[in-house]
Amino acid sequence: MEAIVIGAGQAGTHIAQVLSQEKHSVTMIDVDRNRLMHAEENLDIRTICEHGASPQILEMAGVAHADLVAAVTNSDEVNLIAAGTAKQLGAVRSAARVYNQAYHASGKIEYQNLLDIDMIISPQSITAFEIAKLIENPAAIAVESFAQDKVQMRQMLVPEESPAAGKRIRDLFPPDRELESLVVSLSRGTEMTIPGPEDLLCVGDRVTVIMPSGRARAVRRIFRDVEEGAESVVIAGGGTTAYMLAQTMESRGVAVTLIEGARERCDALSRLLSTTRIIHGDATRLSVLAEERVGDADVFVALCGNDEVNLMSSLQAKQMGVAHIVVAVNRADYAPLVERVGINHAVSPRILTGNSILTLAGGSNIRSMALLQDGKAEVVELTAEPNAAAINRILGDELRFPKGAIIGALVRGKDVLVPRGGDTILAGDTIIAFVLAEVLDELEAMFQSPKWKK
Repeated sequence: MEAIVIGAGQAGTHIAQVLSQEKHSVTMIDVDRNRLMHAEENLDIRTICEHGASPQILEMAGVAHADLVAAVTNSDEVNLIAAGTAKQLGAVRSAARVYNQAYHASGKIEYQNLLDIDMIISPQSITAFEIAKLIENPAAIAVESFAQDKVQMRQMLVPEESPAAGKRIRDLFPPDRELESLVVSLSRGTEMTIPGPEDLLCVGDRVTVIMPSGRARAVRRIFRDVEEGAESVVIAGGGTTAYMLAQTMESRGVAVTLIEGARERCDALSRLLSTTRIIHGDATRLSVLAEERVGDADVFVALCGNDEVNLMSSLQAKQMGVAHIVVAVNRADYAPLVERVGINHAVSPRILTGNSILTLAGGSNIRSMALLQDGKAEVVELTAEPNAAAINRILGDELRFPKGAIIGALVRGKDVLVPRGGDTILAGDTIIAFVLAEVLDELEAMFQSPKWKK
């Protein structure tokens, strides 16, 4: 696949890194030579130091043959023009990161249709959506649904009190289909592998399980991931993301308290939100947090717009006894620091933006994907196309998948099952698979009709 990434910031670098890992050809465009030099040193990509919205520069980059153009500079207008121009010049798909909500579908003009852009991403919207998922699943590391919510992927930690600690995978998930779930990845430290049935789970391991959605509660019990969604949430910060999150929580009946330092913004939010308590104050001050009884909240979310302020307010909330804390960080190198100080979840709007755009990078039969461990692995939803190599062949005997790929679930009509040796995949089946980035194309090709070419 040929890809052009416009913008060498964290979102652009993340997109380029994932695509490069998957052995795609990537060209990155930015006006900042220093950023490009950093990208060149760390990634196998081509770079152009020019303005990415220029038709001449896009043509020089090979836009006429590009499968994907991702515009993620710091300028909404540059991103919109670059993505729209790329489509006019022959790019198959294009995406633009846009912060200003006036440019999104809720505005008077639908810029996505006007400019023929495949995806306009709102970092605030996807960040609020991701945090809402974490609030509903406070003990999970990551949760994604596939096949119209028939299948769930859940990544969980093995805590000390878990019945899973010290057990073999085959003892927790016997091959008799009673639990109908499959462990597809095991992360220990920085290593992520596809485990075998004899592998032992240790305290601190991160385990990814694919299961029918109806089996999720039984699997969660094994890992002590049995907490219900939060009933009370405190949000530090009153920006667009905080507003969207509060609005979502209100619609789900969650009690929300929002702390914002600017009085004018507090006044505006009090008019926009129905049941949220709006507090004018500094969320990094213990006196403010104590007065609002923040320690009694189920979840504390730091969305102050500044990484250092977010970390400070989160540590204050942790000191007061909040069990689950979510912090937004823009600098990717802050994520390990967040884990070391005991904060449950670090959410990066820039990485989420990159992941959303990367869903456009899939081939014709990839419907959706979830990226794990900075894009080193993915869980993908594929359609088994007629006459594909994997169709009508017996798993284990006639059909073997590339090393680094495993089928977690198979959806056939209303039925969901974990495929075993002896099963057969039929045309039209939906496949949910865990796959390492470097073998994604190989796995994808097994389910594609021979007529389709990338």
